Amino acid sequence: MKPILDGQQLRVFVTLARTLNMRRAALELGLTASAVSHGLKALERDLGCQLLIRSRTKLALSSAGHLLLEEARQILDAMQSARHRMHSWKACPDDRLRLSSSAVALRQIVGPALREFRESFPSFTLALRADTGGGALEDGRNEPDFRLLPDAGPELQDRAIPIGEDDLHFYAHPLHPWVIRRSVDRDELACRRLILPESGTPLRDRVRAYFQGEDLRLRPFIEVTDELAVLEFIRLDLGVGILPRWVAADAMRHGAVVELPLGRRRLKRVWSVIPRRDGALTLPESLLVELLRKVFRLVSPERSE
Repeated sequence: MKPILDGQQLRVFVTLARTLNMRRAALELGLTASAVSHGLKALERDLGCQLLIRSRTKLALSSAGHLLLEEARQILDAMQSARHRMHSWKACPDDRLRLSSSAVALRQIVGPALREFRESFPSFTLALRADTGGGALEDGRNEPDFRLLPDAGPELQDRAIPIGEDDLHFYAHPLHPWVIRRSVDRDELACRRLILPESGTPLRDRVRAYFQGEDLRLRPFIEVTDELAVLEFIRLDLGVGILPRWVAADAMRHGAVVELPLGRRRLKRVWSVIPRRDGALTLPESLLVELLRKVFRLVSPERSE
């Protein structure tokens, strides 16, 4: 038995199963009746069973034929869909994808994904833009083809394609008192120098709600949206920051920062790809989404989907 079914033989079988007439099937397929007969016999030899019962006057599906028919249709539909997607991509005059995300996500998630993407689509132009916004919709003309962001707002949920999730933690300089004591003093949170997300951003709202659940109100020493800037301020011992582990991983390995628990409860973010338009993705777009999901699983393995 061959490991892969022959597409032409499946087409012959499905057409015969529908018409139950050798000559009519041959006419639809643009083949001779002899070629149709040979194609059916070859498939039956390959599978080791009789698919159609032949008599002088008619054809009828065997029990095995009934079992194969639905799967054969699905295989042919999938093959047709793949061909259509390839043709729709090749017919597209603008081999260009615009993608926006935070600076750190562009570097650590999008960058590695694009290496593999370029191997499949070397002629594409990838236009990347650092985005520090809070996930609101943009003007249609300026909106990128894809946005990669955490915690997509309600207005984006119908288009959001989840790729994974991460957890937020405290990070501090190795000489910070919390690190030396190996514990976070919750009573000191209000007076410690904290580096928090910028006011008015979804992340700041999430952090505020998280600590309000513990009757704690945080006061920032520094407000900044750029997670790379947060990491640098922690290195300089300017305060304690809140980051996901995948952003701080290299600094942790080099001993520049130390991770501390945010609390007993998780504060997680769900990352999603937001396509600009509704409808099915093209083949290059689908590949890009899968590569972003693959890279996210590697950089944030603890909670990725």
